[in-house]
Amino acid sequence: MTSEEEIALLRKRIDAVDEHIMKLLSERVNLAKDIGKVKKKFNRPVLDSGRETAIYKKIEDSAKQLGTSPEDCITVFKEIIKLCRNAENIKDNAD
Repeated sequence: MTSEEEIALLRKRIDAVDEHIMKLLSERVNLAKDIGKVKKKFNRPVLDSGRETAIYKKIEDSAKQLGTSPEDCITVFKEIIKLCRNAENIKDNAD
């Protein structure tokens, strides 16, 4: 097998992982929308800094166990949480 063929196979696996990540991200956003509806119903704020802090701690611990950079993983999750917080805050969640 040539290097080009090996790289192509590995990239194909990356593409499959990316698709799986997108499906999970969509699921997370939809759950955040549901949480937003509950928070609105009970007049609770969208931001829950205690929850976010706990998530970052779990991500840090998990990244260390998996041998990935905790700082980089937290950076990625900050963006994911921002996306989900925005989804929670959508005005249509009142329906």
